[in-house]
Amino acid sequence: MQSQIRKSEDHLMAVKSSVSSNNNTPVRNASSDTFDATSQDAYWRDTYQSTPYYDSSYTYDRDYAPAYKYGYESHQKYAGRRYHEVEKDLAASWDKTRGNSRLDWSKARFAAVDAWNHLERPTPDERDHMRIKGGL
Repeated sequence: MQSQIRKSEDHLMAVKSSVSSNNNTPVRNASSDTFDATSQDAYWRDTYQSTPYYDSSYTYDRDYAPAYKYGYESHQKYAGRRYHEVEKDLAASWDKTRGNSRLDWSKARFAAVDAWNHLERPTPDERDHMRIKGGL
């Protein structure tokens, strides 16, 4: 368990470092048509078990899905801002938005930041989809 927590913390630090190192790069100003929540949910449902913070005692639907959703919806809500600029706000609001998720913020934040950053750096197929929908 300790090694899993360490891997998750290392993952978050790497994400924060990559975000911080790009402070001069404009953040894509996402609008509601740049992604579709169904596609995001499908992506995370397929990949969450391969993340370093995955814990088999939690399920996707009950625990991880709300955290991913919080991340990608917050990306839209705080369009034009960076994750590290709003993380304190997200942490403060997690308990009100988590629903039945058993993840406290110390665990949910890894999924939230992944979902946020996934919208910042979409896969090539997702970029093509966003271009078709007018988001890039």
